[in-house]
Amino acid sequence: MIPKLPVEAVRRAMSEGDWEASSNLLATHDAAVQRTLESATLTAEDLSQWQSLLVEQLELLAELQVARDQTGQRLREMAQQRRGMNAYLRGALG
Repeated sequence: MIPKLPVEAVRRAMSEGDWEASSNLLATHDAAVQRTLESATLTAEDLSQWQSLLVEQLELLAELQVARDQTGQRLREMAQQRRGMNAYLRGALG
């Protein structure tokens, strides 16, 4: 049996900013996939199910990349604001 990707649980953890939980969910799923592949005898009939899982994984990966990029952009904006605030304080305090 092919392990089900916990897409909704990962999305929920991501939306809550709980990156550790989302990482743990993905690591647990990865381990289950590896165990399944090590012990499975794959047939042509299994191929479409494994391909569906791959599509799900790629879609989730794309979402994670967008979230990573947005987080990086927000961190850059915060750093720029901090530099501006520090420059203002240096000027104000002389």
